[in-house]
Amino acid sequence: MDCSGKTPMTGRTILIACFAAQLMALGPAAAGMIEGVPDAIVCDVGKGKLVAYVARRLDDGSTLYESLEREFSIVITVDAKGILHWDNNASCDGKSVDQLRGEGKAFDLAG
Repeated sequence: MDCSGKTPMTGRTILIACFAAQLMALGPAAAGMIEGVPDAIVCDVGKGKLVAYVARRLDDGSTLYESLEREFSIVITVDAKGILHWDNNASCDGKSVDQLRGEGKAFDLAG
C-alpha cells in the first residue's frame, strides 16, 4: 500500500484494465473464438472486476476460462447449456451467457 492506504495498480493490472476497456468499447461481435460462448467474461471480485478469457472446450461441451491475473486462482466454466459456474461469485455464478451479455459482462473479440 502507498501512503494513501490504497493498493497501487501494477503494470499487469493496468494492462488488464486497458484490454477490458477495449473489449467493452467493441460491443457485441458476430462470432467468438469458440462457438456459443463468449471470448471474455468480466465478473466482480472484491472491490474490482476480474476478466477471464476462454481457454479450452472440453469433450462434454463445457468451456473453461482463465484469468491473466495470477493472484486469483479461479475455475470458471460455462456448461453445455450456457450456464456459468464460478463458486462463491454472486455477480456471475449461475447466470446464462445471454444474461451476462445483457449485463455487459460477456464479450467476443472482433469477429
